[in-house]
Amino acid sequence: MRKSLLFFLTLPCLLLASSLHAQYYYNERFGYAFSEKLSFHAGTQGLGMALSFPLGQRAAIRFGGSVLPFNTRLNSVIGSYNIRSKARAEMYNFHLMLDWAPFPEATTLWSKFIATGGLAYFFKASARVDSHLKDNYFYGDIEVPKEDVGMLRTEINWKNKLAPYAGIGLHQLYISERWSLGVSLGTYYMTAPPEVKMTGTHLLAGNEVNEGTLTRNMSSYRWWPVLQIALSHDF
Repeated sequence: MRKSLLFFLTLPCLLLASSLHAQYYYNERFGYAFSEKLSFHAGTQGLGMALSFPLGQRAAIRFGGSVLPFNTRLNSVIGSYNIRSKARAEMYNFHLMLDWAPFPEATTLWSKFIATGGLAYFFKASARVDSHLKDNYFYGDIEVPKEDVGMLRTEINWKNKLAPYAGIGLHQLYISERWSLGVSLGTYYMTAPPEVKMTGTHLLAGNEVNEGTLTRNMSSYRWWPVLQIALSHDF
């Protein structure tokens, strides 16, 4: 994993070093539609970087990557029992996108509008939830300490590596001569349902029989909405 992250962090720098000249597609009346730029983004797919290269007045190709290590604690209620859970997710990807500007010569904000399509390769896409009782368990008049009840671990893995993406956004919202902002909204589609594995300790051992039911319930969990903001620097 450390080697993958190192590759992700150094690749944009290597590509930048190999670029000899900046490329701009300039419209004399309406200015630059696309430019060669380096972007830093943050949003629901995590943090990441991307390099964008114009293909013409209306299109640009963008290569980048994102990392999303996520940890949180959850409280829930099942029947009359309070449940505490610790959830961890890891979603890491490289992606290749095509940005298309349908109205580059508009005199309004529509000139900044882009539609995006592309593909991501997820070299890590998994989640884990560890759950246990918040209070002791009562079996009739017998009180069982929560530590003796045990813990239930649910592991979720998306084994497919490729996920198509579609979205829309605004770009080239300049805040200085070479720095601009962009916002986008879209979604990935995981091409296969997640695989689920359950393991329990102590009294919760044997819950593996519920794996099939949970897998079926999660079969539709394939859409991953992406809302993000990007800060870009033109070369």
